[in-house]
Amino acid sequence: MSYSFRIARAEDMPGVYQLLQKVFRPTYGKILTGAQMDWMLTHIFSEEELCRQQRNTSFRFILLGLPGELLGFSVLEQDYNGRAFCCKLHKLYLSVEAQGKGLGRLLIEKSAEHAREMSQEELVLNVNRYNNARYFYEKMGFEVLYQEDIPLANGYFMNDYVMGKKL
Repeated sequence: MSYSFRIARAEDMPGVYQLLQKVFRPTYGKILTGAQMDWMLTHIFSEEELCRQQRNTSFRFILLGLPGELLGFSVLEQDYNGRAFCCKLHKLYLSVEAQGKGLGRLLIEKSAEHAREMSQEELVLNVNRYNNARYFYEKMGFEVLYQEDIPLANGYFMNDYVMGKKL
C-alpha cells in the first residue's frame, strides 16, 4: 500500500480529534479509570486543545493515511520546555485497524525525520509506566531516562517514563 505523510492543516483537526476519540479508550482502558480518561479527553485531548497546539508554530502534527483515510498521527514540539535541540513527541496514535502492521515504526521514523529538519538533536516522549508501548519505543531506539508522576486535577496523575533517543 502507498501510505502518505503530511503536515496537518486546521481543517484536518476534526479528523484528528475523531481518531483520538476512537483509540484513546482502547489504549488506556486497562491502565486508567474511566473517570480519569473522561477528564483527560475533556481537558488535555479536547478538540479545542488540539487546534490550539496545531496553530502554535512550535508544534507539528504529522498525519499518516491512505487516500481519504486518516490512519494515525504524531505531534512534535520543537525546543521542548526551552531546551534547544530537544524535540518532544507528545502524541503518537494509530487507528485500531492500522495497529500491528508496522505503521507505528513508519510514523516514528517520519517524526524523527521532521525533528531533524527542525534542527533537533534529541527526541523525548512520555509513556505511561503500565503501557506496553514502552517496549515498542525501546525497539525504536528509545531508552528510559527517568520516571515522573505528573499531577493533573481531581487527584489524577500521569505515571510515566520519560524516554529519549539521540537523532
